[in-house]
Amino acid sequence: MRGHALTAEDRLRAQVIERLLCDFTIDPSAFEDRDAVHALTGPIASAWRGAVALDGAGSLQARSGIKHLV
Repeated sequence: MRGHALTAEDRLRAQVIERLLCDFTIDPSAFEDRDAVHALTGPIASAWRGAVALDGAGSLQARSGIKHLV
């Protein structure tokens, strides 16, 4: 067997990052494990303070000025 075994958290993290890069938004209600997505959006918002906005419902959205960088 070759490769690296991904955990469920690894796969969820990949899905969250894919949604941000493709849709410029992360909506936790679109995922089965909303609590896990909430746990991921906070650190993303902290790391990318000027690039994304986090609302009270846990949705993360890329600010319009940075979309051209992706």
